[in-house]
Parts: sequence; C-alpha cells; structure tokens
Amino acid sequence: MSQELRREYLVRLPLPLAQLYGRAHHAKDARARHDHAFYLFEAAVKLAAAPLIAAYLEDLRQGFPRVEALDRL
Repeated sequence: MSQELRREYLVRLPLPLAQLYGRAHHAKDARARHDHAFYLFEAAVKLAAAPLIAAYLEDLRQGFPRVEALDRL
C-alpha cells in the first residue's frame, strides 16, 4: 500500500471528503489514522446514499408503494 498523499484526491473529491482524506493521511498515530479513515468512509457512504434516498422519497410522493425494509432503516 502506498504511503504517498494522492493529491488528485484532494482536487477531485468534494471538500469535506478531501479534508478527511488529508487528516487520515497526516495523522500522527495509527489510532488517529484509523479514526479519520473511518470518518472518511462514513461520509462517503452518506454522500452516495443521499441521491438514492431522495429518489425513493420522490417515488413515494408519486404514489409508488412503500418498501417496509427501507422504512425500518
């Protein structure tokens, strides 16, 4: 695994994700690197899920049936 900072990530990622990536890379100890990498992953998942949630809510508004499994999340 490369230990170099990938500057293209800093340029291409949305600012909050780029900041988390930079924090994870520059952390002083393993625990801080782990924590910041976890926060980066968590934010990326939330960012990826947001349009899917919006599409589901729009489908509900248009009269499509609810999905019980999604309502329990």
